[in-house]
Amino acid sequence: LLDFLPEEHLENLRVETLDCGGGAVRAKILLEFEGLRKERQYSLNLYLAKINPEREQERLIGTFPIKNNFLKEEFVVPAELWSPENPNLYSLRAELRREGVALDDMIIETGFRTISQKNGEILLNGKRIILKGALIMQFLPPYDRIVVNHICPSMEEIIWQMCAIKAMNGNTVRMHRSE
Repeated sequence: LLDFLPEEHLENLRVETLDCGGGAVRAKILLEFEGLRKERQYSLNLYLAKINPEREQERLIGTFPIKNNFLKEEFVVPAELWSPENPNLYSLRAELRREGVALDDMIIETGFRTISQKNGEILLNGKRIILKGALIMQFLPPYDRIVVNHICPSMEEIIWQMCAIKAMNGNTVRMHRSE
């Protein structure tokens, strides 16, 4: 697989949820730029769309001027929160522009949620959650031969295990995979 990138391009897009509640999310975008020239004017358009079966229309949520090779900006958007019961996902697209012309874009899929701990309890989006799940180490019998015949599971086996955990009302998995 080869990627052909323009001289001026985006790298390392990340999104972090800072705060959520009341139907709005405050998040931070972190993004790096390569090949920018000091004598040129650049900006970044940020678009958001909910991922659902109908593929919601993208909407512009902000335009940010670019002053150096790194962007760290906060934004607030109306969004539904992610949870195990309602795994709301969004597509966030960052578009690098110079003088009104799009040069490069990068897309990341994310769910907006906060995870914290308070008084010994785990909170998801500010609400107490009890984690129920499994530790999957893929140590398959016979156990005395694990070191010799350990085989990584296929993707189908992993999906089957995830479906089994979900059927048992699990909401978390810790998985060890060797690659």
